[in-house]
This record gives sequence, structure tokens and C-alpha cells, in this order.
Amino acid sequence: MKIKRTGYHKKSISECTFYIVKGDLFLGQEGGHVVAVMDQDKLIHLRKKLSEARSEVGSDKIFGQWVIEHSKNLHKMIHIPKGQQQQALVEFVDQYFEFLPSCIEAFIDISSSINVYEYTGILLNIAVDFLTQDDFVTDPDSKLVSVLAQTYLAYRTLEELNDRCCGYVGQPLIPADTMMANLIIHHLLGEDFANELDFAVHYALESKHELEREAVSRLQPVPVDILAEAVDKWPRLGDDLSVQIKYLY
Repeated sequence: MKIKRTGYHKKSISECTFYIVKGDLFLGQEGGHVVAVMDQDKLIHLRKKLSEARSEVGSDKIFGQWVIEHSKNLHKMIHIPKGQQQQALVEFVDQYFEFLPSCIEAFIDISSSINVYEYTGILLNIAVDFLTQDDFVTDPDSKLVSVLAQTYLAYRTLEELNDRCCGYVGQPLIPADTMMANLIIHHLLGEDFANELDFAVHYALESKHELEREAVSRLQPVPVDILAEAVDKWPRLGDDLSVQIKYLY
């Protein structure tokens, strides 16, 4: 599997390696400031792409074989009942695909409700770009694995955004911990390739550092009651991501 040198990719100059962001961030004006605006066409494309992937995930024999082959990479803290590994992981991947559009929708809704979308929209656009750039990640043997890798890129971006919101807003905006779900996909994809994807996320975020810094400087304190009301609209978000998989601590 490989990351094509389009979209977010890395380039070496001297001894430094960094990622170049070629995907355009759609910008608008709000209160005299340039702000990120979510491209609705991209969201439609995202939902369509993930819906198509979900329709294939349970019937694609090549993908099923890939899941079994790569399940040996799972960390020992991840427990799946004996004899149910392939079924549980395939169901998990299906839910992983299904949850992403709702997760992005929740970020947009909550951010808008508490007036921090000027900031969150910057990183949300990166997440959507990762998945809507067709053939950004390619696997010669399985289109599904390619889509899974792109979905992982989007989730890792959202995970980073949720973490940053803890510092800027006071708590994560999304009441769902996707870290463990991302850990499973990280291990399925393999340590070397997943680490490369993580670096792609890191450098894509770094490329928006100045825009992000300016947006953060304009954030206003969010009243606790308004924040709680906005987050409470999404009480069960991500509950299905556990499937039959248990985490042993």
C-alpha cells in the first residue's frame, strides 16, 4: 500500500521531511475574518464513498482474508472471542465507516452551537479532504483497504481536534472516545504504514498552524451550560464502535 504524491504528501529538502497540503481549504468571511467553511459537496461525496464501502465490506472475500491475515497484528490488550475474530472485525470496520459522517456532522453542529466553528472548521476540512481525495491511498489488492486507510486518516484528524478542544474549550466536543477504535485500525493496517499515515496527519495539521493560531486567538469563553446543552444532543455517539471487541487493561 502507498500514499500517492498528491493531496497531503511528504517531500524532503535537506534533512527535513514535511507534508505539502495541496487540497484547497474553502474559505469564507465572518465578522471581517477569514474562516473555514465546510464544502457540502465534499460531505455528500464522503457519505457516498463510505456507503459504498459498507455495502461491500461483508461480502468482499479478499477483504475478509485481509482482516484475518492482519488480525495477528492486534495488540494483546484487544480481546475478541475465539472463533469470532473475522466476523467481529468485519462488523467493527462496518461501524467504523458508518460512524464517521455522523462524527463530522456532530463536530459541525456542536461547534456552530458554541461559536467555535471558525476554529474547528479548519481541521474538519482536513479530515474531509483526506477521505474525499479519490485514490489518495492505494492498495493494489483491495479498494476497501484503501478506503479504510483514508478513513483512518480522517478519524486521526478528528481525534487530534477533540484533544485540542480540551485545552481551548474546556472539554472534548465529541462525547465518544475514538482512540481505541483508531488503535485497532492502526494495528490492522500494520505499524509501519499506520505510522506513515499518522505522520501525514501531523504534517497536514502543521500546514494550517498559522490559520489555526489566528482562529484560536479569537475564541471566546464558552458558558458551561451552553457547552453541555450542545454536547448532550449527541448522547450515544460512537456506542456501536465496540461491537464484540473488549479492551483488557
